[in-house]
Amino acid sequence: MTDKFDLIYKALDDGHWEKAIRLCKRKEIARYDLTKALYAYALYKSRNHGEALQVAREVCARKPIDGHILSTLAVSLKSLGANEELATLYENAFEVMQTDEFGIELFQCYTRMNEYKKMQLLAQKMYKITTNRRFVYWSVASMLFSMQAPNSKNDTMQMMLGERMIQKVVSETSDQLGAEELRMYIDIMLKQGKYSEALNCLEDLAGRPPGPPIENEDFFKEYPSSVKIHDIFLQENRLFLLEKLGRYEDSKSCLYGVLNDYPDQWSSHKKIVDIIFAQVDRSHDWHLNELLAHHAFIRNQQQNLPKLRGPYLAELYLLESMKTSNIMSTVDDSVLLPSTWPSFVGPDDFVSQVATFPSELFTFSKKSTTTLNEYFRTKYYGDIAALICAYVKQFSGKPCCFADLKSRLELITSAAEVAPIVLEG
Repeated sequence: MTDKFDLIYKALDDGHWEKAIRLCKRKEIARYDLTKALYAYALYKSRNHGEALQVAREVCARKPIDGHILSTLAVSLKSLGANEELATLYENAFEVMQTDEFGIELFQCYTRMNEYKKMQLLAQKMYKITTNRRFVYWSVASMLFSMQAPNSKNDTMQMMLGERMIQKVVSETSDQLGAEELRMYIDIMLKQGKYSEALNCLEDLAGRPPGPPIENEDFFKEYPSSVKIHDIFLQENRLFLLEKLGRYEDSKSCLYGVLNDYPDQWSSHKKIVDIIFAQVDRSHDWHLNELLAHHAFIRNQQQNLPKLRGPYLAELYLLESMKTSNIMSTVDDSVLLPSTWPSFVGPDDFVSQVATFPSELFTFSKKSTTTLNEYFRTKYYGDIAALICAYVKQFSGKPCCFADLKSRLELITSAAEVAPIVLEG
């Protein structure tokens, strides 16, 4: 008997659908449910969808529980879009044999049908049966999805219930949570506005031991939480919470920590400048001193890591942010430029190249400025041009060079004389 089924499987594997149909019609095996399940699949592959669905439904009506029959029927029913029939098939099987395999397949059926309440109840039932912690997260995830559905309400009680469910699971282990588990736990607290609690939880869980490494694919399937969140994403989540709590110094310290570990992390460079300007209640002198300190950090990175683009783009972003910031654009002539404000210089031969152009645009080589307004009127565009030329000289061989500088060029191309200088530089 096994040989006859092997012939059908071989015909299907080889793509010989008509041959598989003929083999399934043999009298000695035609009455078996597995034969009919294979027959339904062969009919589907031969584009006889109506008859394939009819045969599959006949097998489903017998309420099979054999794994081979179920998996074969599942392929046909999924392909035919018969999700309700597939869900009923696994509901019957799970009622008889409450195994992980049948439970997971049924959960996936409900997922395709967006049956969030059924997903939640099934996950809770599977946790009671198996005590596997992942089903708690499945239950909470289903709960969150149900609250995102149209015409649903953001139920505070459900949020609190979901948080307590995860909290109970977290207390049962001393290892780090998996990446998705940790994100869910933090996210459910954020939805309740518990920023301080989320930050404390994040720092506590991140300090736990990572647990055993992933050994092979089977180990990963059994323990999906062995995939841990990357350190950079931990830092980004921590930064988001610090910003929500208004902890400026901690936010800045966190960003500098990221840049020390990942010096080319461009988003962190930008955020430091952005949070400096976000302190609207500070004086202009304070902003300038903060920008000076950050510029010193950028220059240090440029010297130590000359092949990275991030620090060079950060210097350009710092300068252009000064011009576009509401704080800096409202200063009067009484605001002095710090004497320690850096002289932004380009390549060594840059000054000689621009010597023939209007001097009022490029006074950065000799003329000094004392007030911030005077700097913006005279020296600013020259500094931007010098930095752009320095960037082109360093990274012109990279395909991303033009895309990096396109938005910066718009700052200075309003002066027609500047465009050829930058292109030549």
